[in-house]
Formats: sequence, C-alpha cells, structure tokens
Amino acid sequence: MAKKLTDISLSDITPRNIIRDPTVQNAANSIDHQLQLTADNIGLVAIIARIDELPETVIDSLAWQWHVDFYEPGLDLKAKRNLVRESIAWHRHKGTKAAVKSGVHAVYGSGEVEEWFEYNGEPYHFRVVDIVPDTIDMDSIRLVLRLIDSCKNTRSWLDTLGVRRDLHGTIHVGGIPCVTKAYEVYPVTIHDATLNPVLYYGGALVSYQRIEIYENTVQDTESPVEVYYSSNVSAYKRVEV
Repeated sequence: MAKKLTDISLSDITPRNIIRDPTVQNAANSIDHQLQLTADNIGLVAIIARIDELPETVIDSLAWQWHVDFYEPGLDLKAKRNLVRESIAWHRHKGTKAAVKSGVHAVYGSGEVEEWFEYNGEPYHFRVVDIVPDTIDMDSIRLVLRLIDSCKNTRSWLDTLGVRRDLHGTIHVGGIPCVTKAYEVYPVTIHDATLNPVLYYGGALVSYQRIEIYENTVQDTESPVEVYYSSNVSAYKRVEV
C-alpha cells in the first residue's frame, strides 16, 4: 500500500545491504524528523492549490504581489480568493471578452458579455447582462464598473450593465363552476284582426228671433231658423294574442 511522503522514513528506502550497519541506521533515523518537517512544508509552496486554505492576510499579500488589477479590501474572502486564483490567467488574456466575463464571474458568479454585433449596437461597444448579485445598490454597481474597466480593452465602451434579481412567489389560481340556461322569448304572433268602424252623427237645432224697433213703428219680424250638423268618426281594431 502506498504511503504518504510524511509517513516514509529514510531507513525504509535505504538499501538492505547497508541499513544493517548500525551507524547507517542511526544516521537515517537522526534525519527523519527534519525530512518530515520539510515534507510538511512542501504544501506551503503550492499556493494556488491551497488558496482556499490560506488566511485572508496571505490572500491580501498575494493580491499585491501578483498585481490583481481589481481588488477591494471590502470584498468577502471568497471573492478575494477567486480574484487571486484567476489573476495569472487574466493577465494572459486581459482586454478580451473572456477576461471581462471571468472577472465578473469571480466576484458574482454570474454575468454574460455581449459584443455590439450581438445586439445591433455601435462598433467597439459591448454590454454585460444577467448579473445576479446578493444586493443591488450604488456601491455594488460602482464595484462592477471598476471591475469591468480593469478587464476590458481601452477601445471598448460599456453600453449597458444588466443586473437581474429573481423573485420567487406563489400564484394562486381559483375557479368556480357556473351553469347557465338561456331562454329565448320570441315575439308574439299577431293573428288576423277584424276592423269594425263606427260612424257617429250628431246635430243641434238653434232658433232665434230678430226684432227691429223703429220709432213709433213696430213691424213684423222674420224668424229664420239655422240648423248645424257635426259628426265624429271612430274606428277600432281588435287584436287576438
């Protein structure tokens, strides 16, 4: 079974023909302790591999040593470790679309970069969308802008910074059955009607006498008689329903 480097003794790898010598055996045992200390400290050299184990003070020192372009003391430790881890790779492709996306993802874990021809923008322009931060405020927006400015090339201009918040809710949908019945009332059927006109006649007799009086003379008078007639016509129609 394979052993760890820290568990191996020098006497385990010394040839059998000389380890029998007490002087060689004592010499091997005497330096085992120092060799194990060296093996324990080998891990300290593997900085990138152990970056998630390093304390924040070491991370801050590495950020200064490796010239991390975008580094804020107020960032949380996870974001600092991501920036230091990706720093060397960023310097290799700095000024590219991939560098901007990697920088945004190192801090927020999200975000997409779209170049001008992908959204019908102006040449040499781009936009960053779909960033999902924990909080949205002016400090976080300025933080993203400084990050993008440190990763993009000089000729490119940022058009839009799109921040997305996913809101989760519950929509309740209810229903109620409704049964209706339609009644159609047709117009009444009108049967043939009978017209019975009635003609009324009426009359009145007026008689008067005209007397002419002359001085000392009374003459016979005429008594004309005038007869007036009037009429009224009434008609009705009987309808059977």
